[in-house]
Amino acid sequence: MKKTYIFLIPLFNFGLSFLSFSQTDTNYVLNFNFNDHQIKEVDDKIIIKPVGVSLADDRFGNKQSAIYLHGDAMSYLNLGTSNLLKPKAGTISLWVNLDRRVYTGKGYDCNPIINVKNGPGYDFNIAYCMTYDGYAKRFLSCSTKDSTKETFILSNEPTTFGKWYHLVMTYDNNFFAFYVNGSLQQKTPKGFETIFLQTDSVVIGNTANKKNDRWSEGTFDDIQIFHKALNINEVKELYEAPNPNRAKLILDNILLYAGIGGLVFLVAYFLVLNNRRKLKREEEKFKLKSKLYEMETKLIKSQMNPHFIFNSLNSIQQLYDLDEKEKAQYYMSHFSKLMRKLLENTTKDSLSLADEVDILNRYLEIESLRFNHVFNYSIKIDKEINTITTFIPHFLIQPFVENAIWHGLLPKKKGDKKLSVNFQLITKDKICCIIDDNGVGRKSKIQNFGKKSFAINFIQQRLKLMNKNLGTDFSLNIIDKTDNNGNSEGIKIVLYLPIIKNSNLE
Repeated sequence: MKKTYIFLIPLFNFGLSFLSFSQTDTNYVLNFNFNDHQIKEVDDKIIIKPVGVSLADDRFGNKQSAIYLHGDAMSYLNLGTSNLLKPKAGTISLWVNLDRRVYTGKGYDCNPIINVKNGPGYDFNIAYCMTYDGYAKRFLSCSTKDSTKETFILSNEPTTFGKWYHLVMTYDNNFFAFYVNGSLQQKTPKGFETIFLQTDSVVIGNTANKKNDRWSEGTFDDIQIFHKALNINEVKELYEAPNPNRAKLILDNILLYAGIGGLVFLVAYFLVLNNRRKLKREEEKFKLKSKLYEMETKLIKSQMNPHFIFNSLNSIQQLYDLDEKEKAQYYMSHFSKLMRKLLENTTKDSLSLADEVDILNRYLEIESLRFNHVFNYSIKIDKEINTITTFIPHFLIQPFVENAIWHGLLPKKKGDKKLSVNFQLITKDKICCIIDDNGVGRKSKIQNFGKKSFAINFIQQRLKLMNKNLGTDFSLNIIDKTDNNGNSEGIKIVLYLPIIKNSNLE
């Protein structure tokens, strides 16, 4: 029997040594952070028992990452009786946001946060606790050996409901300290060893005391129990710990902003695409209109050229009818040169001013020969105009010159017969051509011919088409000149023409 006792003594001592080692492991920590949306210890080191507890938002706004107690006797969190919850020297850390002061219950006026007993009974039996003291209106932490030895610390500032607080209690045999939001409230000598009732549970939000039966309403989070007394810097690190979901939030924000950016890009892309389609449609419409105007202009020109040719051939025929063959041949020679010039440029929409003036000179020479030089003519060009690089619409001036000769100068019975053509630079995009005669005037023309010139109608149509195509205000003014007595002194034609940038376009 004695040998049996000798065998059990070393085994018992080994068990005590193992238990002592497990309680003095300073790296050990229990963690209840609820970040996985579950009410349990993070590493499942102990099994806890929630009663009437809900998941709620934590202090960072993370959904269902804290626990909520509803302020009655049937709402609390039982962490269990494990020795891992009851270190001889330790640190109790948690975050709490009390919604209100709970008045119901009995005994000492308080709203418990965390507590565990040191022995049986109802008085002086707190191994460690943190609570809201209803009398002082502050947070309180305390530890009791028995009725002879107790230490407690109140927070320096009154408690505000609806606000998150970080509460930390540290203790060993020598000192007891209390921190609120990383700030040391007080560190006081302790002078006794903390002992625990092995069968009692560590409870959150309930006194578990029949004499002092109280509870709390609010949100609790990040409950941690360390097997050592943390120093002030370590406590501050706990208080300043970042949002555990920060990386996820950053990723969520990146994805959110990327999504918004992508959506904005897509909207902008489709707007730009739609705008391009509209511009393309407008461009196609503009090209179609331009083509239509070009075809209409060519049609008008095709009608004007035969008109001039018919008149010239008619003049040659008259010379042959008068048996003036030599004069007719000379006239025919000049006319053929003019026709060649006209045919060379018949497909062009615009001519250089030099070519246009050359054609006018040839035409005036033919008409002068035809009518035995009965009228004088002159062509003047503004010195600022470069006749080689300045292009104007083709075949707009000649019909007015023809009109001035046939319907203004030839019907005139008395006096000199004069015709002048003057080109002036108005702007870099516009020139003015003035065709001035001292003939019988428009009134006489109407009496003689009964209607407007066929060519003038076409010129007015061409100017109208060019204004539509180029978006300009090219115009034609016909001015009747009179003397002081109201007698006609001829007509002045003022024709504003565009300077064509591209000689292939009108």
